[in-house]
Amino acid sequence: MATCQQAGFLRRWFMRERLLRPLGLCIPLLMSAAGIAHSQIITTVADGDLGAVLPPTMPALQAPLKNPAALAVDSQGNLFIADLDMNRVLRVSSGGVFTVVAGSGKRGSFGDGGPATNASLYGPTGVAVDAAGNIYIADGSGQVRMVAPNGTISTLAATSAIGIARKIWIDAAGNLFILEYEDILKVTPNGTVSTVVKGLSMPNGFAMDASGNLYLAEGLQNRIRKVALDGTITTVAGTGQAGASGDGGPATAARLTSPCDVTVDAGGSLYIADNGNGRIRKVTPAGIISTVAGGGADSSGDGGVATSAVLINPVSVAVDVTRNLYIGDAGSHHIRKVTAAGIIGTVAGSGQAHYLGEGGVAATNAQLDGPNGLVFDSAGNLYIADTDNHRIRKITLDGIINTVAGIGFRGFAGDGGPATVASLSAPEGVAVDAPGNLYITDGGNNRIRKVSANGTIATIAGGGNTDPGDGAQATKASLSSPAGVVLDPAGNIYFTESNRVRKITPDGIIHTVAGTRLSGSSGDGGPAASAQLNKPFALALNTAGNLYIADSNNSRVRMVTPSGIISTVAGSTDGDSGDGGQATSAQLQKPSGLAVDASGNLYIADSGWHHHVRRVTPAGIISTVVGRNDLNATDGGLATSASLSTPAGLAVDAAGNLYIADSGADRIYKVTRETYTGGPQPRPAVVTNSADYKALIAPSTWITITGADLAPSTRSWADADFVNGLLPVQLDGVRVFVEGMPAYVSYISPTQINALVGAVSSWPGDPALIEVLTPQGRSDPITVTGDLRYAPGLFRLPAEGNKYVIAQALDGTLIGRPGLVPGLATRPARPGEMLTIYGTGFGPTTPAVTPGTIPAAPAPVSGPVELVADYEVYLYPTWAGLIGPGLYQLNFKVPSVPDGDYRFQPRAGWSYGLYAWITIQSK
Repeated sequence: MATCQQAGFLRRWFMRERLLRPLGLCIPLLMSAAGIAHSQIITTVADGDLGAVLPPTMPALQAPLKNPAALAVDSQGNLFIADLDMNRVLRVSSGGVFTVVAGSGKRGSFGDGGPATNASLYGPTGVAVDAAGNIYIADGSGQVRMVAPNGTISTLAATSAIGIARKIWIDAAGNLFILEYEDILKVTPNGTVSTVVKGLSMPNGFAMDASGNLYLAEGLQNRIRKVALDGTITTVAGTGQAGASGDGGPATAARLTSPCDVTVDAGGSLYIADNGNGRIRKVTPAGIISTVAGGGADSSGDGGVATSAVLINPVSVAVDVTRNLYIGDAGSHHIRKVTAAGIIGTVAGSGQAHYLGEGGVAATNAQLDGPNGLVFDSAGNLYIADTDNHRIRKITLDGIINTVAGIGFRGFAGDGGPATVASLSAPEGVAVDAPGNLYITDGGNNRIRKVSANGTIATIAGGGNTDPGDGAQATKASLSSPAGVVLDPAGNIYFTESNRVRKITPDGIIHTVAGTRLSGSSGDGGPAASAQLNKPFALALNTAGNLYIADSNNSRVRMVTPSGIISTVAGSTDGDSGDGGQATSAQLQKPSGLAVDASGNLYIADSGWHHHVRRVTPAGIISTVVGRNDLNATDGGLATSASLSTPAGLAVDAAGNLYIADSGADRIYKVTRETYTGGPQPRPAVVTNSADYKALIAPSTWITITGADLAPSTRSWADADFVNGLLPVQLDGVRVFVEGMPAYVSYISPTQINALVGAVSSWPGDPALIEVLTPQGRSDPITVTGDLRYAPGLFRLPAEGNKYVIAQALDGTLIGRPGLVPGLATRPARPGEMLTIYGTGFGPTTPAVTPGTIPAAPAPVSGPVELVADYEVYLYPTWAGLIGPGLYQLNFKVPSVPDGDYRFQPRAGWSYGLYAWITIQSK
């Protein structure tokens, strides 16, 4: 119980602030956030993550879906979708409105007790709804979670001891049936668990009819089994051999292929997601099988007979009370509906798993799919080759995203008309000229397309049947998967294809600039047109007219001078070495993106195993500027500590900020330009826990950094440093990073910084890496022992070597031997009274407190906290929790012991703090 803590919270908060200031201890209380734009901070510009923010509601036909692993329909006609890859459960109303009902989009198993939409799910594989409106979810973590009608999520206690819940079904009586790998369990409304069926052949899905018979889709056995009420198991469809035969005859003589799911309508007809055949099969109560959807040639089929439509990967089925059939087609990212009359339509899904964001949507709320090429126009708009969405997207200066070319489906069409309704096929490169014309390498169509400033699209290269060679019209040439593209000031268009770099002059004539079509690595020092390249990908030009080529499979970057001579400027062999040395001696691996800034620095997206962005200075020195293999900094963190998936396209804006298309993560990142005013570089020397000065830190821990040249000024945070109620991450340009993520800075001086450790997404182990950034420069890293959760430390009085803990009685008096601290009234603790002590680093709380915010109310710690004493003295905390940012309070009862000083140490998790002392005296 936190009654004692809660009753005196405001009074003790005031006492804490008044008490600690005279003692010179920096315990922060008022918070907010402000930022500076220097020193390579990474942020997300466009987010293709499936955890991207979705609108509260939206038309179901515009919604992104990926893998609708399970479907359920309630009595009101609402359709529920468990999307395994989106880590969400979604609802489509009978009116066609799409809503997220559970899952933030982030994979995990957290959030119980709070709103289901803020919780993390772990690849949900099943969904069911009972008569009261409770939604049950078979979470990929193994348990069954429930969303109550008020939107709160919890884990069903009765399922905590089961194996892996794969599919679920709920009957009219409220009994929950759970499909594990080989068993089906039953959980009654009162929580009793029993086994219904054992030893199955790993069915993919199951359903129950009105009489209580169970039907199992045994994908590996290519059959549907029935479990009767008496436990008898029979085959009702499929011979056990893969195939698509048998329509019109007995279902037991028919062939199925990898059936994924099964459902039953009110009349007893059975519907089967015959996945391997791309069909939905129906078995009547008389046992006759037929195809009711799929198997046709119409790629859409909407509005027509369902058997004429194409189903790509039907994985789930459900039927409503009026016998409308719903199909989860993971291959087309749609939910299809077949009416009782046999007409098919689409009820949910845009058809693209990673596409969201048109009509005034912020780019940070958009979804991309495999972005590659990037380019800025003269106005500062960013263009993105959204490769796997077959579109070109544009982000305006105000952060709004829209499509400027491509309708979203792979194909070739639209020349002479609006680019937004044209078909592209996996575009990878983009370039923009001064008048605003857009150039696209339409790789899947083997063409270069041009979108004029008025929005009309046309082919300007490719489309021919042969390669007529240099000097011919570019539209007569046969190209092979063009990728990178760049323009020079004279209007020449350079692009890569077929181990070559080609050029289209303003008169439309094609020429070869580098490469011979044969793969190889020869030619340095000679004419580029005679050299060999091996899968050149990206291109870049500097102001001197030198053309850089990402010679991907040679693990090099080559350069062609205006006079046509080729050389290697970066890379030697596959690998990751070379930082700090000459770029020509360094190792690269599959460079896939290039950009040049106004100072002549060359940026290289190294997309192989190491996933870095490297920089080569005009002097030829190489370094890593984005990405480290062992860290995973996120927005607001250091770019050198960020984790990239597959960096591809690069671009630099007019201010020198670097943009990265991370094709594997479906995101666009921005890295702010590194600028320093010059002066002494900060030199941190020691990092400790601010409470007991032990060299152990963790998230939500106050730390003290001492050293030299740590700040240009001396001050503590003030009201002006807080924005929107968030703690500041910098004071006068001074920032602290822990494992690449920003800490919250409360005090700075040339010799000391106090900061609160924020979120750390991963901790590779000892030691933890600390870096200090100031307007003058960036420190070398300093290390300290780190723990991902706990670094318990107790604040002490400034007397006798900080030996005694700061403790207060309920009446607010300070505990200590009389005269211990000059100018402060202190008295010993009395046996039996309640005391409050303060610390930092005691770990997570329930509910969780968002890093960088002030707790709205005291939050109890999630894990056990102990006060371990000597001499068989026992101190049992009655309450422990977070009362302010990084500030924990512990209440305990003073034991009945002889008068004297007693020492004890705090423990949280497996971590111990240093010993502190307290004086106990009976009178």
